Amino acid sequence: MEIKSTSKITAADGIKCVIYGRSGTGKTYSLASAPAPFILSAEKGLLSLRKLSVAYTEINTYKELTDAYMWVMQSSEAKKFQTYALDSMSEIAEVVLAEELRKTKDPRKAYGEMQQQMYNLIRNFRDLKGKNVVFIAKQMLIEEGQLPVIQRASPIMPSKALQNQLPYYFDLVLHVFTPIYEGKKYYAVHTQSAPEWDAKDRSGNLDPIEPADLGHIFKKAAA
Repeated sequence: MEIKSTSKITAADGIKCVIYGRSGTGKTYSLASAPAPFILSAEKGLLSLRKLSVAYTEINTYKELTDAYMWVMQSSEAKKFQTYALDSMSEIAEVVLAEELRKTKDPRKAYGEMQQQMYNLIRNFRDLKGKNVVFIAKQMLIEEGQLPVIQRASPIMPSKALQNQLPYYFDLVLHVFTPIYEGKKYYAVHTQSAPEWDAKDRSGNLDPIEPADLGHIFKKAAA
């Protein structure tokens, strides 16, 4: 048995995070601020990046996603990218579920297969050595409490088990929002949970609110 010290732990393997929020809060746009990003896009929603030069590939099937993963692992061309982003994880899960529903008449079996494939996908990308990985997710509102009922924002997945396990896989869970200050809209992220939203900062280095700048956030989290 090898005894190690936590003081030797670094972020050399990259930052792994989830970004979620309402539509129009800049989730996809924030990917351009990541170091050398490459986007695996299942949403066809990259219009906000049209004035920028960000490399991407379209994902329409689970096989295309697994092929993309093998390209990331084996291609010399992929080595120039520092950040891989899946946009969005929610949409990719829906693609997988739709494929499984076409294979079986049993919805429970389809959900089970989707869930296992998504677990494998999340773990494979999360465990990429020396790369940042960003998973974009849609937002859902969970009602809690009794009179008054509190609505809590959380990343959405098409499986309750995935929904519950999702935060445990990542260093950061970032809730994107758009505060208005002196009449101007800003793009920011919550990094710590509150009754109204889920968030997480495993590094302990981030302020409760940070600008939606992934380069800034990754550098600060890794310090």
